[in-house]
Amino acid sequence: MEACHVLLGRPWKFDKMAKYDRFVNKFSFVYKEHKITLAPLSPRVVCENQNKMREKRKQERKEREKVRKKRVG
Repeated sequence: MEACHVLLGRPWKFDKMAKYDRFVNKFSFVYKEHKITLAPLSPRVVCENQNKMREKRKQERKEREKVRKKRVG
């Protein structure tokens, strides 16, 4: 299974008549008269995004702990 199946659903590539270019690893299709191209992220960008999400989760946990402590104390 590919990530685009998870995001767009399995039959999307058949319903939208998507074209897959294996050389550059991109999907292309037309949606509402606009050409859409899905390309993979570089490993560096993926790592940066994961680090941002990790920090955001830490901040959310800290905020929830503060709220819990206020309710108890």
